[in-house]
Amino acid sequence: YAAQSIQEAFVHLGVGYSITTRNTRVIFWQDSSPTGFPTGNLLTDNATDQENIDCAKGLSLGSTIYVALWDETNGEMELYSSTDLGVNWTAGPTTGISYGINGKAIYVDANGDPAPCFGTGDGVWALDTSVPALVKIVDLSNAIDSNNCRGMAIGPDGLLCVPLGTGGMLKVKFNGDSFDVTDVGPNRNFGLPSTKQGYVTGQMVTAEKWLFVPYGGHTTGRQASIFAFDPWANGGNGAGFRVNARSKK
Repeated sequence: YAAQSIQEAFVHLGVGYSITTRNTRVIFWQDSSPTGFPTGNLLTDNATDQENIDCAKGLSLGSTIYVALWDETNGEMELYSSTDLGVNWTAGPTTGISYGINGKAIYVDANGDPAPCFGTGDGVWALDTSVPALVKIVDLSNAIDSNNCRGMAIGPDGLLCVPLGTGGMLKVKFNGDSFDVTDVGPNRNFGLPSTKQGYVTGQMVTAEKWLFVPYGGHTTGRQASIFAFDPWANGGNGAGFRVNARSKK
């Protein structure tokens, strides 16, 4: 699973990598051909067999590829970019984070410009290329959780959907000079039955109006569900979570 996380960031972007293991433990990883990319160990602890770690996320904006790496040793997120399909890489800004990198999306920065965004346990960070700097556009520092921002995505209405480890979901809208944040999660009001509680593990947007959300099922006695989220429900408040598939253990 450590390899799987690295594959997500690199393989589909055409970047080579290698993983060195010892006794089924990941010791370090490094690129196999690009220049300018880190080659040392960024993870403090060895990743055990089948351990799921959120060590990297990658995406592209225009002709630029961005890869965010979790430097566990120094407790920070490090950003690298390439404009030649991963042949050469440039080190970008860094910022301190808790846990790994759980989500990615193309949204906007604080200036309203399209920007790569990365979600962590502390919040959502957007790259402001004018500085350059990683700027926190959604602050979750008062509710840090290792499962915040997991599966972060742009909804059918073009707004940023940010899952919370507590089971909630935030809808983020840039209003011209700041960000409006609305709680639209299924845990609001009376919430869900105890057997269906949990948190979002991913999101998938359809060509029409639906955002499908796998939810819950993380522990014994809890059921996993798939919800269909309608962002235009309730007068456009986006609180339309509906069960769209059979729940199963």
